[in-house]
Amino acid sequence: MKRTSKKFRIELGINLHAAPVPQTNPNMRIFPLQNALVDITRGEAPEHARAAWYSHLRAGDEICFRIVDISSLRVPGHEPNYPSMALAEFYFNNPVTGRPANPFEEDVVEWRFSDRLEDQRSPVYSLNAEHLLPTWDLVGRSGAGEEYETLKFADFSTLEEVEGHHKFRAFELTVAIKMADGGWMNHYVFDPEMIVSETESEGDGGGGKGGGRL
Repeated sequence: MKRTSKKFRIELGINLHAAPVPQTNPNMRIFPLQNALVDITRGEAPEHARAAWYSHLRAGDEICFRIVDISSLRVPGHEPNYPSMALAEFYFNNPVTGRPANPFEEDVVEWRFSDRLEDQRSPVYSLNAEHLLPTWDLVGRSGAGEEYETLKFADFSTLEEVEGHHKFRAFELTVAIKMADGGWMNHYVFDPEMIVSETESEGDGGGGKGGGRL
């Protein structure tokens, strides 16, 4: 029986009061982006949207990306005041060669922040059902200017043939949110390896090696 495609969202939690990782550049500070995969196949309602494992991703599934400001979890009453210039950069790479690789049917050349949405409940970051957090969607754009709110994982048989491609079903994803702040260039970074259809099984479970690691 063929597996029904699912819809997922990666929620990136940004904490503007987080401590930076050890300094590596005098003009740049690096901070972590929290991250979680949310299954929204059955809808966004609190009783449906739920956290999921990265190893559940399969070819044909759709995925979108969202920034959730979690600064108030550490500093109650925080209201985000982002600089006017904030860049979102996504890098998808082949984990074997390190070269750029596109795991999607769509070809995205750049990303932008949506306008701020109404504050949302996050299935993973909200403290309770009434806890709403500042939220922005991340929207992809093609070279022709077409915008994508969601992307679909391509069937591996349709991807560009490369030597040894059949030996792995993974890609390295790096997301960097860059903000100028008081003379610093702050980088909020998320960089897991993700595995799509890691086994030939069409079920929800996973076999073989472990799923996408964070």
